[in-house]
Amino acid sequence: MEETINKDVWNIASTFPSTHISIQLFDCQNYIKIALFGVTHIADKDSLDSNQIAQNRIDAMNWYIETLKQVLMNNSFVMKQEKVKKNIDMILDTLNNILDKIPDLYDIRNNAVNKTYTILIKEPEFRKTLAILRVIHSDIIQLLNRHNLIFGESAEINLKGLKDMISKGEL
Repeated sequence: MEETINKDVWNIASTFPSTHISIQLFDCQNYIKIALFGVTHIADKDSLDSNQIAQNRIDAMNWYIETLKQVLMNNSFVMKQEKVKKNIDMILDTLNNILDKIPDLYDIRNNAVNKTYTILIKEPEFRKTLAILRVIHSDIIQLLNRHNLIFGESAEINLKGLKDMISKGEL
């Protein structure tokens, strides 16, 4: 029974880094592109109007922040030192503050006559905010890596010992 429990725990643990770190960090790279350009691929830009591109950029910044928060919260249980927990709380507070200020990064101008609207991104402020998020993103990656959640500590593998264990049915 104990062997089965350990195997089940390992099965869950083996997928955790991919599903709770790698995929989210990959998504963040796409959110950066969309926040900058409105699309992930240059060819897609021609098929969207300027309002959709602007809305995509705003949405991507929101998603970027939420994903960074999710990565931190999903992995905070590994980082138990009080100083690290305070750092995580500070990063989360900063991300929440930025999230609250996103509406200040753009204007929506309504044209009552034509019944249309235009989304105008305040480019300098938007790019400055994105630059801050990218620094936070880098800090999160470094924090995760210091706790061996990205590149674990390497250990030498004794291939002969493993082979012997397999042949004896110990593994």
